[in-house]
Amino acid sequence: MSYILALGADKIRHHMVEKRHQKEAAASGTADKDLAWCHEDLINRLKRNEMETLSLGWKDSDFSYHRSARKVTALEKALLVNTSVRHVSLGWRVHHKRREILVRILKALSSKSHNGKLLSLQLVLDDWIPEATLKNLLSSQRHLVTIEIGAVQVMRRNAVGHVCCAAAAASQRAATESARLFVATHSSSVAPSTTVASVSRNSNLVVPSGEYGPIVSQFCCDHNVASRIFGKVDVNHYITKLKSLSLEDCNLTDASAEVLADALHLRGGIANLSLRNNRHLGKRGLALLCQAPVMDKLDFGICDLDTDETIAVAHAIARRPWVLGELVLAGNYRMDTDGLLALVSTQTCRKLRALDVSFCDVGDHRATAVLTALRQLSTQTALHTFIMQGGRIVCAEATQALCDLLLENTPLRTLRINHPRSPQYVSTAQLNLILTSLRENYELEHLDVDIRVETVSDIDIQREMDIYFRLNKAGRRILRPNEFVASLPPRAGSNKTSHKPDWYTVVANAGTDLNVVYWIVRQSADYFASWQ
Repeated sequence: MSYILALGADKIRHHMVEKRHQKEAAASGTADKDLAWCHEDLINRLKRNEMETLSLGWKDSDFSYHRSARKVTALEKALLVNTSVRHVSLGWRVHHKRREILVRILKALSSKSHNGKLLSLQLVLDDWIPEATLKNLLSSQRHLVTIEIGAVQVMRRNAVGHVCCAAAAASQRAATESARLFVATHSSSVAPSTTVASVSRNSNLVVPSGEYGPIVSQFCCDHNVASRIFGKVDVNHYITKLKSLSLEDCNLTDASAEVLADALHLRGGIANLSLRNNRHLGKRGLALLCQAPVMDKLDFGICDLDTDETIAVAHAIARRPWVLGELVLAGNYRMDTDGLLALVSTQTCRKLRALDVSFCDVGDHRATAVLTALRQLSTQTALHTFIMQGGRIVCAEATQALCDLLLENTPLRTLRINHPRSPQYVSTAQLNLILTSLRENYELEHLDVDIRVETVSDIDIQREMDIYFRLNKAGRRILRPNEFVASLPPRAGSNKTSHKPDWYTVVANAGTDLNVVYWIVRQSADYFASWQ
């Protein structure tokens, strides 16, 4: 009897397994049909000029259908006749280890139908591409406003038709060490006037900058996109409307940084420059890029900067002839207290409007030192936004430093010291101290600290803080005591001058203080708007 039951159970199990396999096969067939339908829809929309944004290679299923040469050809033909695409974004899954697919797509985007039509280009490929292909693409798109290139190396073909060096980009580190040994043993053959710029402009060799000066390498080609593409005068001549350039994880060195800085000076500047995750930049390259004509935002996030490199960045920013909109140094956990203090010094903050040092391993001790240093900022500094997310201000010393900063009425308008992923909540008593100091602050318009939203008392404190933020945004700073008010004679019946001006004093001061004019216009507009 048990044998019959076991045999029946075995048959039932085999039947269930077979049913499951049939369902999986049906689901796979449905998925293949969906992919085929998506491919046909993409081709048809390209042919009918119904697409302005082309995004490929960001999902696992994006290019699984490109195993068929016929479908690749169909996509290429559709791109050749399309004239509506303005924004292109290609991810690293675009080629699936088949570089010819990527090259064919880039060549199709360089065709006459797309000539001068693209406004933004994003290439995050984690691979190398032929130098001529990328150069032709950029040269044909003279109206590009935004370029984002991530994890891309460029290589050229030699006379034989092979890649420029057999070892490729992976051997650059070993070649650099060999170059150090070469220079050490052949120092007499290296001209003392040899510089990084002169050699890199006249040869195809990497010239890394070492601690004791330039090092000439004769063992490795330069595959860096900054040197090969954006360091060329002809490319900068074609791309005249470029405002934002991002070269993330492109293995930039001091040599390529010098070429890039020279190119930025030649083209007259740029609005935004992002060089995140370039861990081989040294003090010399960082200083050159900090003094380059970048106006709005300069990003050195996750560049593994140490204390000396951070201080070099601070000194270079202080020597800029222009004020920088925002400096981002997030994710550089090796900078210690000295590096942070150099960044918030008065000389550096005179040339910065916003500073981001989030997730730089700032604990209570460093946060206290930084907040104390920010108190020394005068009204002549340009720094209005300070971001230090991921830090800690939960100890009594850090909270007191924050309160003293608020009482000082520095020109800071935005202060973010919260932790977006792992909140470090401040207590209710600490919030009350912050609120008390905020009542005497006339400048701050936005403050982010970690507050428990489930606590009623903390929510009430936050609401009252928001009231003062709105008052400051409306121009409450005109009521701040100043030298003009302090020089007024005492009021009738009083032995000393009031610490706060009355309404007559505020109106009388409108001729010399633009904040007063703004406040009057703003309040009048709100008053008349309430009657409509």
